Amino acid sequence: ATIRLEREGLTGAIVLERGEPVAAWLGPRTGVDAFCRLAAWQQGTFWLEPLGGVTERNLRGNVESLLLEALRRQDEAQRGGARTCP
Repeated sequence: ATIRLEREGLTGAIVLERGEPVAAWLGPRTGVDAFCRLAAWQQGTFWLEPLGGVTERNLRGNVESLLLEALRRQDEAQRGGARTCP
């Protein structure tokens, strides 16, 4: 399945296989950077689509480790760190 996300003219997606994220993109961003930014969205339009073919994997790890990374980056951004997930 693919979770599509849209907000303020930006469109992104998180591709799931067997419930685990295997790919993400948001505009030119891909992988963990895209996943973290999408996970930080608190509003927008979200919808689910069936998986439409083979997707190039750009994520490694399970959903828990990716969400922890997203939260870590959000925390760093709030403290003025270099890596952000706005």
